[in-house]
Amino acid sequence: MSLALTLRTATARPLAGDDAAILQALLVRSAAYFRGADGRAPSKHAALERISDALGDAQVALIGLFRGESLVGFLELRLDEPREHDATIVLLLLEPAERRKGLGREVVEALVSSLSKAGTRAIHLGVQDHEHGARAFWEAQGFVDDGRDEGVTRFVRKL
Repeated sequence: MSLALTLRTATARPLAGDDAAILQALLVRSAAYFRGADGRAPSKHAALERISDALGDAQVALIGLFRGESLVGFLELRLDEPREHDATIVLLLLEPAERRKGLGREVVEALVSSLSKAGTRAIHLGVQDHEHGARAFWEAQGFVDDGRDEGVTRFVRKL
């Protein structure tokens, strides 16, 4: 499935191998997120690994969010997971300077619209216990608590 997101304040397009350097730079600028989530900064090959994994799996969408030529965020999504006609947001990461300015909300609105039109029935994601801001963000986007797994609250939004 090709995922198209139409945004008002940014451009969304699939990331490709040529984007590894700019994605790696974003990951490094967002190292605080990865230290909180994984206990360490992203590896020097993290971007290339993400892009390679996405290009090798038709169920993975890796969408870059651009303002002009600058990558200001990305969305990683798994389609037909955990069930057929569902989707799972693996990560929505925005440039630290872009947070709390409405881009995240705009991306979620566009994603919900696109997936609904494609017949997706629900969107899932997980939020680690220490991510209080993320929890509030996803709840404000209409996601509801769907249970817990070892330090992670699962959320779902039915479409």
